[in-house]
Amino acid sequence: MTVMSVRRLLVAGAPGTGKTTVVGVVVARLRAEGLEVGGFVTREVREAGRRVGFEAVALDGPMATIARVGWATGVRVGRYGVDVAAFEGVALPAVRRALEAGRVVVLDELGLMELDGYDQGAVGCGVGDGDGGEPG
Repeated sequence: MTVMSVRRLLVAGAPGTGKTTVVGVVVARLRAEGLEVGGFVTREVREAGRRVGFEAVALDGPMATIARVGWATGVRVGRYGVDVAAFEGVALPAVRRALEAGRVVVLDELGLMELDGYDQGAVGCGVGDGDGGEPG
């Protein structure tokens, strides 16, 4: 089976098991097969070997820190303060651009952290494992 024969793919797993790494491999394979890919992935922000936050990275370039330990924001997931506007400013436009261009759409993780930003009817996609605790 080639990557192009798969219509939908859901990668699920516990935090730290390599889901985003798998998504990166799939994106590379899709591109190698000549498909246009858009959307976003999330990356951990680490300091001294410890995860302290998350970034949303559009596959076509823009990125923003969307959650961080110690941020005093109205939205919290576990120990992270979440900047919903930063997420909406990077991830949602990346998904919209991919949909409008007819690209393969990548949504790296669905969860509580960003879903708070979808109360305005936006596409439901985001970061975190949805376990109510520490994301991704």
